[in-house]
Amino acid sequence: MTLLQWVYAGIFTLGMGEIIALIAASCIAGYLLKLLFDTFFKKDENSTEFLELELEGLQEKFNALMVQKQEEVKSLKEEIKAAEQKNFDLQVEYAKALQHIETIKNNGSVTDESLASVSLGADLLESLKERVAQQEQATARLQQQLEQKEAEYLQLIKERDHTISDLTIYKTNTEQARRELEANLTQLQQQLEAKENLLQERENVLHEMDEQLKTATQQLEENRHANDHESAAENAKLKAEIEQLHHKLNMAQPSVTEKATIEAIRTEAGQVSAVMEHFKHYLADTMHKTTELEHLLDKNEKLNLVIDQLLDEKQHLQQELLNTDHKMQTLQQQIEEQNAAHDKKTQQLQQQLSVVQDGLNATIHQLREELHHSALLTQTLETEKRQLADQLLQIQQQADEKEQFMLQMIETLKEFEMRIMPAPKENKAHAPVLQEENI
Repeated sequence: MTLLQWVYAGIFTLGMGEIIALIAASCIAGYLLKLLFDTFFKKDENSTEFLELELEGLQEKFNALMVQKQEEVKSLKEEIKAAEQKNFDLQVEYAKALQHIETIKNNGSVTDESLASVSLGADLLESLKERVAQQEQATARLQQQLEQKEAEYLQLIKERDHTISDLTIYKTNTEQARRELEANLTQLQQQLEAKENLLQERENVLHEMDEQLKTATQQLEENRHANDHESAAENAKLKAEIEQLHHKLNMAQPSVTEKATIEAIRTEAGQVSAVMEHFKHYLADTMHKTTELEHLLDKNEKLNLVIDQLLDEKQHLQQELLNTDHKMQTLQQQIEEQNAAHDKKTQQLQQQLSVVQDGLNATIHQLREELHHSALLTQTLETEKRQLADQLLQIQQQADEKEQFMLQMIETLKEFEMRIMPAPKENKAHAPVLQEENI
């Protein structure tokens, strides 16, 4: 009795302590898991939104810069095209001037003065040719610089695309890691909930078995007390009856009355046997209940083993949660390092863009100055071309006037000879004509 009470008290105390410890540990683990889950995904979402906003800002800034560079390149192409058109016009004028000079040289009535003027015009045209060549070289340099700027523009676009690709890959990897970690955390949380539910069921079963054990123990104690009292009274009564029977048998004589007494004693002995059989059944029932109680104790022991196993699994889950926390911290550190590297790379790219932009602005300013100088030079060449055309026109007019003057002089000489010379005879009529032809 004392041993059973001690075992029952030990089982009941151990079960309540484990129940309280498991409930407290489950609540704390659930709270920590929820806090860790919310904290991590809030940080991850904030980091992803920051990266998206930064990428959009960088994309807008880069697009604006590209549009500006495209407009500058377009303006530069138009200026180069205008310069090429001016060079072509100068070459056409130069060809016309050369053709006009060749025409004047082929004319036999040109004097030395006109030839000197033509030579001066040829020198001017040669100078114009050199200037046209210089303008062509300047245009070629502008074209080369334009090609170089276009190459830099394409390289900048490639770097932009590569940066966007890196950011996209980084975002994809981060999102995949977040989904995997979310799946792992969800799985661990489901396992923890399943273990907690199983533990709650075990605790309920243990509580029911404790109640059954307590009830059975009380019944057993009550039955034992009742059986002890009843057995003592019945044993004393049976002993007295047996002693009386032995005394009657010893004192009996063979007579009818005695036979009747013996028959009555046998009947009483049968009744006593029936009572003993009933007592044996009662003892068997009591032993059966004792066996059931032992089975309950075995089940309680098995439940204790299951609870120990659940505690081990809970410790394993807590260790997994700690490992997951460590992995999350490591992943968070990697994300911060990648963010720092991304920020550094973005700053470098912005510095490169600033340097390229400054270089492009300086080059465009220089090209504009060269184009302005080329325009001034072209205006000077056009002015000289007009002056040369005016000089050529004056030379042509002077040559025409001199030719007309020479023709007039020849006509005047012919008239003068015809006036001062006498009329020849018929035989000498052809002599003055021959002289005139000789003249």
